[in-house]
Amino acid sequence: MFRNILFLIFSIFDKGGGNIKRLDKICSLTLSGECKGRFSSVKYDQGNINLIFAVPHNGYLKPVEIEDRRNGCKRNGKCRYGKANCSGRRTSKDCKIGYVADAYTQILARWTQEEIYKLTLNHFKPHLVISNLYRAKMDPNRPREDAAQGNSRAERAFDEYHNQIQEAKNPFRSQPGLLIDFHSQQHKRDITEIGYLVTKNELRGGKREKGQLSIRSLVERKNKNIDDFLYGPNSLGKLFNERGYEAVPSPADRAPRKKDAYFRGGYSILKHGSDSYGNVDGIQLEFPAKLRNNKDERRKLAKNLAKIIAEFYFPNYEPRLCLYCWEDL
Repeated sequence: MFRNILFLIFSIFDKGGGNIKRLDKICSLTLSGECKGRFSSVKYDQGNINLIFAVPHNGYLKPVEIEDRRNGCKRNGKCRYGKANCSGRRTSKDCKIGYVADAYTQILARWTQEEIYKLTLNHFKPHLVISNLYRAKMDPNRPREDAAQGNSRAERAFDEYHNQIQEAKNPFRSQPGLLIDFHSQQHKRDITEIGYLVTKNELRGGKREKGQLSIRSLVERKNKNIDDFLYGPNSLGKLFNERGYEAVPSPADRAPRKKDAYFRGGYSILKHGSDSYGNVDGIQLEFPAKLRNNKDERRKLAKNLAKIIAEFYFPNYEPRLCLYCWEDL
């Protein structure tokens, strides 16, 4: 279904170069990833369209000055994190942290960025923001207290990561944009999970418990029903299905089964998406092991993912760049 893309190439659309920006010097690194001294918390590769790829969970640096994050405790019925909040208190099974890296998401995001650039005849490239820190040290896809647990260096790294995403968004001004957050998961069901902040129960037809939606701007701007973009004819899941990939939600799989684990999206798309305000939407992609652990499968996925994202992004966010788009979009 994917057709050749012809774009209007005018200098007015050129929004910047493509140099990688490193925010600090890299500390002395050992084979284990441990390091000491100054470190670069973020890698940023500047793009020139209103599309951002973010990779929060595939950093390798383990600065010795930052203690590993620990499970939290309950205080007044709420999860709290860090020594200052949990000193002398037992950890709670309800306040477990995530510390496992999302393997191969950094290279997958970079390859997909490169494939989109090639697909558009070397004219249009997404921005790319990568956290360099190992997840056990700092998790930018969690609220600040959980993410950094009171460590000043971790807090600085957390702020730099999200400030960099905001800096990438600033040139969009009031124009629509899209953030795609790259993740991986090892749930029993090997299927790509697409997160819009909508809960599993809500997708299964239950009452909208939180009413959150990270693509609210897109739905309202296109004057569509929410379901059209969750699993209907305008959905990202539909494009995954058309390229032979299982995905949820999608027309082929509208909701996770009751027994299935499902990630609906985390802090990054809540903060930078359009649930509460703004014109920049957020989508979290969770790739299964079968698509990322093998190099050939990763390369194949990157090529197809570039086409899937291009089919979704250009008609919905920058149709002025597209002379010849796709049917039904």
